Parts: sequence; structure tokens; C-alpha cells
Amino acid sequence: MPTHVTGTREDRLKTRFALLHAEKDLTRRSDDVARQRQALPWVPIDKAYRFETDGRHHLACRPLPAALSASRPSRHVRPRLQDLLPVLFGDR
Repeated sequence: MPTHVTGTREDRLKTRFALLHAEKDLTRRSDDVARQRQALPWVPIDKAYRFETDGRHHLACRPLPAALSASRPSRHVRPRLQDLLPVLFGDR
């Protein structure tokens, strides 16, 4: 059975606030890494990717519907995955 350190409430609060500070710092660093990842340059798709499903589909098998392409303000904005799934694989 593990043995736990015992102490006063003041000791626990002091340690807990230090841990809270470390957790907030970790969240800020994680957010910074996510921003850096999102800023990575995009590259064109020059390979014919195929998805093995109940039917064969390609990344460019169907054009984007007008509703999706018109809602995108810039070609640099990524469409949401949930908007692309019906386009790529049809409604199921």
C-alpha cells in the first residue's frame, strides 16, 4: 500500500497553488505549440490519394458544393472536416 505525505492545510494550499501555476503554464505552452502547428505552410496535394470504403473515393472526386465554397472567405481558410465528410463520402 502506498504511503502518502501528510501535512497541514497551509502546506497543501501552498503546494496546490504552485501546481496550479505549473498547470496554467503548461496550457499556455500547449496553446503556443498549437498556434505554431496551425501556422505551418500548406502544400498542394499532388498525389492521387484513395480511400478504401464501401465505394472508392478520391480527395478530388467531387467539387465542393457552392454552399461550402461560398462560405469560405479566403482560399487559405480550411473547411471544417464535418462539412467535407458528406462531400467526400456522401450522406450515409
